[in-house]
Amino acid sequence: MKKYKIERNSVQETLLIPLYGRKMAAQMYPDLFVNMAEAFPGAKIVFDATNAKGLKKMLKTWLGSANMTEVGAYFSIEHESEFKKWSNQFESVTRKGYMTGYRPLDKRYGFFANMLFKHVDNARLSNIIEIEFAK
Repeated sequence: MKKYKIERNSVQETLLIPLYGRKMAAQMYPDLFVNMAEAFPGAKIVFDATNAKGLKKMLKTWLGSANMTEVGAYFSIEHESEFKKWSNQFESVTRKGYMTGYRPLDKRYGFFANMLFKHVDNARLSNIIEIEFAK
């Protein structure tokens, strides 16, 4: 397998795992992440994920209105520790709340919006998952 060098402190953004493939990756092909760890030692992959309850809500609202009829499988994860079971080549697996993981809450959003953001993060409905591969 060809190995790629990732420059430190660089950002390489791509739609690595399409939404319709996440369920397949999680349930049928955990080797996808293991192969990535082998090909990109010391690299990091960061992606959005939801738990089963969040997926159910998303299917009713956002995906329904997005008219994404070609999507046949969906991915959800209850806890980031599920990834740790897949390989010892994952140096770390961490989770941040989706609403507050990128930046801290701000007064500009208002009290009720901030309370909603905290609820979504505490309920783990939406998550930012970061897998750091071993060197």
